[in-house]
Amino acid sequence: KDEITSHTHLMSDQEATNDTVAVVSEWKRKRQERKRQRAAEQEVKTNDIIQDDSYVPFVSVADRKRKEQEVLLEAAVVQDDSRSSRAKRRKQAFASLHEGDVTQETSTRVAELDEQEEERHTETQQEQNENEPSQQDTEHMAQSLLESAAALQSTRTDAQRANLHRQEEEARILKEASKVQTNALQAASELAKGVVYTEPMPSTWTVPRYILKQGPEVWEQTRKEWHMEVEGSDVPPPMKRFKDMKFPKPLLDALEEKKIKRPTPIQMQGLPVALAGRDMVGIAF
Repeated sequence: KDEITSHTHLMSDQEATNDTVAVVSEWKRKRQERKRQRAAEQEVKTNDIIQDDSYVPFVSVADRKRKEQEVLLEAAVVQDDSRSSRAKRRKQAFASLHEGDVTQETSTRVAELDEQEEERHTETQQEQNENEPSQQDTEHMAQSLLESAAALQSTRTDAQRANLHRQEEEARILKEASKVQTNALQAASELAKGVVYTEPMPSTWTVPRYILKQGPEVWEQTRKEWHMEVEGSDVPPPMKRFKDMKFPKPLLDALEEKKIKRPTPIQMQGLPVALAGRDMVGIAF
């Protein structure tokens, strides 16, 4: 009877192990399928970008500054060449005059050069005068703008002022968010070199087997229960206890001493993502 009982316990443990192995194998297979699907989607997006006429390739800051300097240098060289040519012609004309070889053509050429120089100087002076308003006009414009702003401010109600302040604050937040989106999770050197990461950071951490057995439906139920909104592919499941995250005992003891009994909602989802070596942008609200 003891042998039969031992054999039964052995078979039960073996079946449980086989079930766990099967669950892990199925999860790994699905993960590989999701990776292949993401790679295919990325390839399609890349092809669409290449075929799109409006696509503008990324240019690093260093390359952009270098090209701007080249354009400015080219323009300066062209301008210097033009000035040098005019100066050379004038020098030749005056050299002819100095040598006594004064012809009607030389005299006419010198007069034309002087006249052109005078016209260019006059046009430049006129453009500067037109583009630069007088001090009186500037003061009048400033006074008019201040009066208009004061009149508009006085006609606004408290609700309109609050609405305007809210719009300005939203615009400021959106501006900061747009800066974050352009360089999120990448250093300046990586952006300059065009580095693109396609694989997560290597990590030896794995999801506990009993969490994997719960399945995606239970994970989604936990997210709904704690009001979690998650976007992304192959997201690790949320965990309600620090112990489930496989933290070492000294760390668990330190949390217990601080009376920290369980993770916050963003920690339930964010810590497993970080432990898995994945990139994440988390917002707690």
